[in-house]
Amino acid sequence: MVASNSIATGNDAIGFVALVTTNAVDMTLEKAVSSRNGQTGVNSGAIATVRISNVASIQDNVGLQSVGGGAIISFGNNRVHRNVGGDGMPTSTPGRL
Repeated sequence: MVASNSIATGNDAIGFVALVTTNAVDMTLEKAVSSRNGQTGVNSGAIATVRISNVASIQDNVGLQSVGGGAIISFGNNRVHRNVGGDGMPTSTPGRL
């Protein structure tokens, strides 16, 4: 799944989530904003990979969250700031080409 130029705001739960139970899934977020969501801005569940570029998570409960071995790969140009319960961290940042 790819989401570009997207906004997720004011949800009771999660802004952007990759959550699966059987098959691995990939999500790419490009130029996306998550704000004021009740739980998490960007969430990657077990066996899921979320790649983020030019993504902002501001004033969510938690900015970035990886659960059960899920991956959040940041291209180093994101803004995660002022999230109530913590900003969170990507699981990896690949080197630049």
